[in-house]
Amino acid sequence: MNTTYQTLIVKFKEPITALDGIFDDAEAWGTDTLKGWIDDYVMYRE
Repeated sequence: MNTTYQTLIVKFKEPITALDGIFDDAEAWGTDTLKGWIDDYVMYRE
């Protein structure tokens, strides 16, 4: 399989640790961190 990827660079105004607070309700989000949400999204797309 020959797959090409495009890189997306995202800059956040707040530090990642502050953004992790969004995921306080891990049951609703399915994760408790921004990294976990992104990793889950990437796995879903594959």
